[in-house]
Amino acid sequence: MQQSPETIFLNGSVLTVDPNDQECQAVAVCGNRISFVGTTEEARKRIGVEDKVIDLAGRSLLPGFNDAHCHFGYAGTAKLRAYVGYPEVRSVEDIKKVVAAWAAKTPKGQWIVGRGWDETKYPDRRRPTRWDLDEVAPDHLVFLTRTCGHMSVVNSKLLAAEGIDRNTPDPHGGMIERDSKGEPTGLLLEHSHIPLRVKTAPSVDLLDKGMDAVNQEFMQYGITSTADMSGRDVNEIRLFQKKIAGHQIQFRVYYAVRNSGPVTLGTDYVKTGLLTGYGSPWMRLGCFKAQMDGSGSGGSAAMWTPYPGSNHYTGILHMTQEELDRLVFQGHEAGYQVCVHAVGTKAIEMTLRSYERALRKIPRDNHRFRIEHCTFCDDSLADRIRDLGVIPVIGPAFLYWVGDGYIQKYHPEWLDWAVPARRLLDRGIIVAFHSDLPVVPCNPLPAIFAAVTRKTESGQDIGPAQKVTVREAIRAYTLAGAHGSFEEDIKGSIEVGKLADLVVLSGDILKVDPEEIKDLRGDLTMVDGKIRYQRKAQG
Repeated sequence: MQQSPETIFLNGSVLTVDPNDQECQAVAVCGNRISFVGTTEEARKRIGVEDKVIDLAGRSLLPGFNDAHCHFGYAGTAKLRAYVGYPEVRSVEDIKKVVAAWAAKTPKGQWIVGRGWDETKYPDRRRPTRWDLDEVAPDHLVFLTRTCGHMSVVNSKLLAAEGIDRNTPDPHGGMIERDSKGEPTGLLLEHSHIPLRVKTAPSVDLLDKGMDAVNQEFMQYGITSTADMSGRDVNEIRLFQKKIAGHQIQFRVYYAVRNSGPVTLGTDYVKTGLLTGYGSPWMRLGCFKAQMDGSGSGGSAAMWTPYPGSNHYTGILHMTQEELDRLVFQGHEAGYQVCVHAVGTKAIEMTLRSYERALRKIPRDNHRFRIEHCTFCDDSLADRIRDLGVIPVIGPAFLYWVGDGYIQKYHPEWLDWAVPARRLLDRGIIVAFHSDLPVVPCNPLPAIFAAVTRKTESGQDIGPAQKVTVREAIRAYTLAGAHGSFEEDIKGSIEVGKLADLVVLSGDILKVDPEEIKDLRGDLTMVDGKIRYQRKAQG
């Protein structure tokens, strides 16, 4: 019999996500570990005078969700700056109102930095331009990043300050959008806006406040682990450590270090001698990350063939094959798990080629190389992913939140390739799910709904052949994420001895109509055996 008080969950639909996908009724937690999994009748026999008993009343108890790719450090700062995200902002005119309000309280010549605009949500689907911003803030340095994070619009004053005019060439891996007369419109894509993102990185104080807000969101949604993929700012990583130690971040963090454009943190980390996995169950050093292309929702993913409406534009590659080969091999040779942001078919193909070359030079079992997003993936690419043992980390949340934009922009064939969960799972590939916060919201339940139904926010079908089951979606949002960080032996499923990271939903996710999955709520979140969030009773 156990010696310490337990928390005992009874009368539930417990989805263990163990090797047999066992469903049971009860779970007990002692300290920070799961101490029992079984029936309600068996669990009742364990109850002692000091134990806490929670009646699930038929609700689902799951392993805590693992958001396998997000940018939580930066996500929380968006609403502390000039926030221009949907649904608060629904048009270019709304953007102008937000910028005007910030201009009124910001000294001339200073920065106005914001994020979140998404033209696919606007009635006219028009992107903002520098001339729009000039109308309301001609004397400030205005820098507004799209929700995807891969392009920004700036005003004329900032273009001039950066020396960008009609004669400025596109940088390697970037593009300066121009009008029919050759004048920059203010839209800067990929490597043309990255230096400004580095220059306007949030302060430590702003990051600190933003992380508090994200922690609250994660606890509300039952997210108990994440992989942070920003990997560019040592101040951010120091703050992760400080706030975890102070219990202000209450979820577990697997953090990447990246090389991308002017960012060389990955190379700096290689020099330290530290390797993937260094740390504790709360915070571990993760992948050596490279970035190969742009955004699916923003229309800069690198594809094999031109985008609709163009005879030549196929998206934007951040680097050549040779440059990617060097980066991948650098991380692999040093002993890191390597991951590459690759959204479009061409970028995925080039990433797989680099992985093949690196593994031919230095074979390694259990390398668990990852492809971040892996959004547009056909059968031939899926076969190569399987053969190499690569982990695709994909975003069904994109289908729900920005899938309507995909339908507006892309060929029907591309929509069948998009977020290809069924195609990958049918090949026996371990697939992890992510949100990519702040690109889209981090709530896993609309993402699971989209994976199961393949419906967008407006109810349109998108690639219905790629539907998965509810159990498959839950596994991808729990155990597969733990596998992606080499931690499947300690978390990601409800098994005796594993970390007690759990979420209670407001209903039984296996019994509700699939259309209602997105409307379920997190009722309780437990991390490390402690209840971190409990939803207030309604009514």
